[in-house]
Amino acid sequence: MFRTNRPLPAMSRLRREIPLASGVVSVANFVNNASMGLYGKIVQSPEYRDAKRQTAIEMLPDLLGPDATPLDLRFHGPDGEAHPTAHVILVSNKPYQLRSLAGMGTRERIDLGALGIVTIRISSAGDASRYRVEPYVMAGDTYSAAPYVGRGGWSWYTGSAAWMHRAAIESLFGVAQHGDELVVRPCLPSAWGQAELRLTRAGKSARVLFVRATDASPEVLAAAASARLLGVGEVVRWSTLDGAVPLLVVMNASASSQGAATELANAS
Repeated sequence: MFRTNRPLPAMSRLRREIPLASGVVSVANFVNNASMGLYGKIVQSPEYRDAKRQTAIEMLPDLLGPDATPLDLRFHGPDGEAHPTAHVILVSNKPYQLRSLAGMGTRERIDLGALGIVTIRISSAGDASRYRVEPYVMAGDTYSAAPYVGRGGWSWYTGSAAWMHRAAIESLFGVAQHGDELVVRPCLPSAWGQAELRLTRAGKSARVLFVRATDASPEVLAAAASARLLGVGEVVRWSTLDGAVPLLVVMNASASSQGAATELANAS
């Protein structure tokens, strides 16, 4: 991933002509997403809009097969290492969050004047066609039995996305709401030193901040985050919450600091 606070000059390093939409929002540069490689070729097909999955499946063998023309997408990684090609290069206005499940594939802000660059390399056409559903759509399941091991299923169903959303909210963050009562029992991975959840219901929004316990008391952490302390398993009434004051949940110790709570509170 590559970041720069001068995105327009950075884009000039591309050694080819690529139409880009750019502008200035307030005082920050804005560059619309640009995708080069497989995705760019597939979406240009006239058949793509009406048959996305089928079009991608039919085009991949010609784009990845032994007789395919290699994609001229040479680039240098953040460490300076040269890469001869890639199958997909996505240049986005502000990097996408790709390092953890929480917020995966999202951009909290796009007004920072920074570019994000993601590259994808596929080893074979078989690898690309095995999953057989769009990578940008939530699949309801992935087969584990022969002869369809690795194939995704039940994509483009709102229920698939809804179940994933519910799994994240209820199982990872441990949020349960019954009527006006809200209770939080987080079960986040131990490697997560901090996290944030935004809840919206009945016209009201609330931020819930999660941090790991430190030598400082929970009260001190809450004060540092200008937040209301919410104990694990404590019941709070949604109707009594002040949307301007975040809730702070202190989890079992792992790796965190008082600064983590302050950082979350200051995040937009």
